[in-house]
Amino acid sequence: MSAVGAVVRLVGGLLSGLHAALAPQACPGDWLWATVFAGSVLACLPLLGIVLPVLTLRLISRWRAVHTGLTVTVTGLAGLVFALLLPMAMVWSISDVFQQAAAGWLYGLSSDDYASLGARTCGGVGQLSYLSTGPSVWRAILGSGGGQVLHLRYLGAVLALPLLALGLVWWQGRLAFRGRRAWPGRLGWLAFVPVLAISALGSANTLAQVWIGFAPVGVLGVLIIGLVPALRWTSPEPAFPFDSASSGSAAFPLASGAAPLADTPGPLPFLTGSGTPSGEPGIPAGASGTPAPPIEEPGGVTPVIPGKLAWPSGLAQVGDRYQRIRRLGKGGFGTVWLARDNQLDRPVALKIAHAPDAETQQRMLREARALAALHHPNCVRIYDVVADADGLCLVMQYIEGRSLGDAVRADGPLDDVAAARLWVTMASALAAAHDNGVLHRDVKPSNVMVDAEGTPHLLDFGIARSSGDATLTASGMLVGTPDYLAPETAQTGVSTPSSDTWQLAATVSFALTGMPPRGARENALAALASAARADPCDKLPAHSAHRGLLVTALDPDPAVRPSLAVVQRRLGAWLADQGHSTDGPVTITIDRL
Repeated sequence: MSAVGAVVRLVGGLLSGLHAALAPQACPGDWLWATVFAGSVLACLPLLGIVLPVLTLRLISRWRAVHTGLTVTVTGLAGLVFALLLPMAMVWSISDVFQQAAAGWLYGLSSDDYASLGARTCGGVGQLSYLSTGPSVWRAILGSGGGQVLHLRYLGAVLALPLLALGLVWWQGRLAFRGRRAWPGRLGWLAFVPVLAISALGSANTLAQVWIGFAPVGVLGVLIIGLVPALRWTSPEPAFPFDSASSGSAAFPLASGAAPLADTPGPLPFLTGSGTPSGEPGIPAGASGTPAPPIEEPGGVTPVIPGKLAWPSGLAQVGDRYQRIRRLGKGGFGTVWLARDNQLDRPVALKIAHAPDAETQQRMLREARALAALHHPNCVRIYDVVADADGLCLVMQYIEGRSLGDAVRADGPLDDVAAARLWVTMASALAAAHDNGVLHRDVKPSNVMVDAEGTPHLLDFGIARSSGDATLTASGMLVGTPDYLAPETAQTGVSTPSSDTWQLAATVSFALTGMPPRGARENALAALASAARADPCDKLPAHSAHRGLLVTALDPDPAVRPSLAVVQRRLGAWLADQGHSTDGPVTITIDRL
């Protein structure tokens, strides 16, 4: 028996089984129903060709990064087998089974099947005669040839329905690979195009029933891929433990001594009349302004909560311990000084923030206390909070170096190895902050300081921001940098761990290209509007090995973005494959100041 005959026999056996198990004795006819169900089975093949590579790639990515070559191989093979070869063989064989039966050859059919094929349709036509004769699809489209189509016109049944089937296969691929570049999904629907071409040579009467059965299963496949995270290339980010049930504020699990932080959604932010950013994220004490009572935790630990900050009174004056040396910078919210710690004989950075009211000062103290509990080698430490005649003074670790933005502008974009080290290091720093209940809210190139050895450090965790910055606040004001603002933050005012992930990816994209991922805008309001519209990030590096991961991490949908742990794992594996470690400089080393 030839290979073609074996395939036809297998498809005939499938039709016989579907007829015995599912086909009802109802209009238009039991064998027409069996053919419809065969079309439903056909619809499962390209769906498998899309889902199987996704599941395979997700499994592989658990222990190594998924490279482009591997993605092409796995997806291409699945598309070749399940979206091209098997559907093509099935489409051709379904028509051939009935044509051979009309000639007296029973491929996969029994004698009882042959006898039941003689029954008439509800239109009065013999089922075998109807399924084995009539024009081909091509002749039916051109309007030539005879034959009848029950309940459907030829044109709709053999032209519109196949095009609908192709659209459903395309949609399935688009949903399955929505977290990556779009091209892997094309390997499914492009492979399915020849199936439609070969079907044009088959019987229009038979193929009309096939495409009728294909459509509902194709729609079901779209719904399944869209609703089941495991069937998409990127799964939703693991839930970060916060509770947004009360006014949209977030309550994080706290490390010892840390205070909870929150962002409360407000109206679309705006600039003050002078164009200077105003406002800052904070935690309202409650609708009445009355501090909530302390909550007793198991083990007798009472966490610090908003409005109930037990901070020591009588803060030391700057002059008692810290000697200012020179001013490092000045912004709308205060001034940064290089200073000397007279007691420990070490350089420190003093950020003197001008708190306009007592509530802002309390919020800054709470956030400073939370940050003081954060211990990570790439997070700038908060040493102390002291009172100064000019405002509240934050005593921080002094990093001798320059910002990532200055380094890229001076030396040019980073290569892939340096960018991977930057991304891994900053992802580790942000993950540590999140574990301590701290959201950064303003990750950007100017808030990444590169020291003299080329090691990056994350600065400015939302305590005091400078003029020109923009982030959304509880009062609806604009504070933070719109070019690096996640879409959901620009739209609702809510910052989440996923928002920090987006901002970090935007910063890495800048490091690879020298420009923000959405491109530069003429002013802050235009940049904010672009962020709120979730404009596409079309300024990504064209040839970087990290482009696919950047596309995923910069997706407008927070559920699509990878977690920081996934980012670290994939980039760590990529660096290992390239023969590099995650440690090392992210820029060239510079002379000490």
